[in-house]
Amino acid sequence: MQGAIAPLILPMCRLLAVCAVLAVFAPVRALNDKGPEGSLTGPSRHRFTLEYVIESVYQECKPVLAADSTFSPKLDSLLERAYADRFSIKDDFTVFNILTKSILTFSGRGRQALCVELISRVLPYYQQEQQDNRPDMTYYLGRLYVMLGAGYEEVGFWRQALNVYRKAMNLIDKAVFVDREPVRSSELKAMLYNNMANIYLKQRDYHQAVAFYAQAIAINTELKAGKELFNNYNNMAEVEIARGALGKALEYAFLAQQQTDIAADPYTYYFIQCNISQIYLLQGKLEIAWEYMADGLAYMRQYGYDMDYGYGCLFAAALWHEKGDEAQRLHYLKEAERIALDLQNQTLRAKTYSHLAEYYRDNGPVEAAYRYLTMSYTLNDSIRVLDDAKRLADMELVYEMEKVVQENSLLRKESELKDLNIKRQRLVFLLAGLIAVVTIGFITYRLLTQRKRRLAEHRLAEQREELSRREMEMMQKRQTDLKNELEIKNRELTAKVLKLVRNNEFIIHLTEELKQLLLELNPRDNAKKEHIRELMAHLRLQSNENSDTEFKYYFEQVYSSFYDNLQRNFPSLTAKDLRLCAFLRLGLSTKEISIITFREVRSIESSRNRLRKKMNIPADADLTEFFSHF
Repeated sequence: MQGAIAPLILPMCRLLAVCAVLAVFAPVRALNDKGPEGSLTGPSRHRFTLEYVIESVYQECKPVLAADSTFSPKLDSLLERAYADRFSIKDDFTVFNILTKSILTFSGRGRQALCVELISRVLPYYQQEQQDNRPDMTYYLGRLYVMLGAGYEEVGFWRQALNVYRKAMNLIDKAVFVDREPVRSSELKAMLYNNMANIYLKQRDYHQAVAFYAQAIAINTELKAGKELFNNYNNMAEVEIARGALGKALEYAFLAQQQTDIAADPYTYYFIQCNISQIYLLQGKLEIAWEYMADGLAYMRQYGYDMDYGYGCLFAAALWHEKGDEAQRLHYLKEAERIALDLQNQTLRAKTYSHLAEYYRDNGPVEAAYRYLTMSYTLNDSIRVLDDAKRLADMELVYEMEKVVQENSLLRKESELKDLNIKRQRLVFLLAGLIAVVTIGFITYRLLTQRKRRLAEHRLAEQREELSRREMEMMQKRQTDLKNELEIKNRELTAKVLKLVRNNEFIIHLTEELKQLLLELNPRDNAKKEHIRELMAHLRLQSNENSDTEFKYYFEQVYSSFYDNLQRNFPSLTAKDLRLCAFLRLGLSTKEISIITFREVRSIESSRNRLRKKMNIPADADLTEFFSHF
């Protein structure tokens, strides 16, 4: 038997050797192949390139810039040139400079979620290059982590921001630096300590905030970084104000002032002047507070810092109020109102109107106080709705981005697994060609390799299931939170609308009472009649003739198609019928409707009965339940 097999061994070895050589040197269909017109195919690439970074930045930024031509023409032009030359650019610094300019531009316009998404798109390249032991990449990667954490912080994802900052700190601690990199690493650490402290300050964990600010101050003092020290000391002053230690707050504010140069950066100098003024005001030292504030206001007004000047006027008004000079208080409130109207800034207008309402509440006339208070509430409601919508959109965008990052990580693992399989196959063929006669060993090795691959695929499947489960939990939790938040907003909106209706009904009720009183007076009592007519005129000014329209508008913010559905099914309903239906849809009892509309309970019950007959509603049917279906 051995004699029959022996002649076959040599040809088999030669064949296996040829196959092994072909397997080692034959071109494998690459994971970094390019698609049509040289564009990258996406996360399936074996390695990320500078070309990938430029293309990612371009794809994320270009639609936003195209939608708003005034956004940043310089950045738009820079991106167009970089995209056109993306195959020839080999300088990491140039590409990183384009990336940071894009991030800072969008961050300055409040597009934090877009910044987070952009950074997450390009992170794989810098992580890849840093893992290849390129020391310069540690600084770039650290800077990106700082900006990523700041983006998370701005959209309210404080836990994710802290995790990113800790990851960056761990990266810097483990890295080996050369040339001027140690200075850069210290700068990054100071930024990270300051940003981490900012989060703890927002969470009111003052002990942790002070500890991290102190570490940032120590590093920046060694580096003689005046601008960063200014921020650190100013932040420390804010902590001490929050803790009620005004003496310490003043010390840190003066330390921050020492880091400014009025000739080189006058804005920063006058900015801290205003902060010092606020601390003196809190201490009750009004004369000193005004000296500092007067300098800051004069500079802001002279050099066109209108927004800061507007908020400074509000502070000055508060200061003059403390000093008891109501004329100066009104002067600065009117200045703030003028600036707010010129800038069309809703937030400043709302704050200014609130302060003006307080002024007229203290000094009269009451009508002016009511008018400004109403405008303040209206603007605040509008701002709150816009802020909530923006915050929700940012949270959804960041959530989708995190899901994409997780998917990219999974795809990267799959890509690495494919690479590993290709290398193992080559190795198997090579070993088979060299030791073809050891057939049993070759078969055993193949079996072991297949078993490992099955185990790896099994683990990967388990990881996918776990990831899917976690995503489902996160989605359910987010939906629950959004639903609860919407219910709270709905209740608040309903309460405000009902209060508006009740106030208007109360005014109408009083007007009717005064009319009756007017009829009952002695015809000769002209003075009293004239006085009553004046009161009725004032009440008419305060009444809202469009209360039904406003009630319908706010009501439809919560129940958008209620009125349309009712009118479609019951076209004979009057405006009063529709409003009664809306009250019942809100779940109000007969007594509550009576209180709101200043009508007798018996009258409300009669209206309910007429409504049942008009709409053919059975006597035993619950009206609130009936209207909940519209």
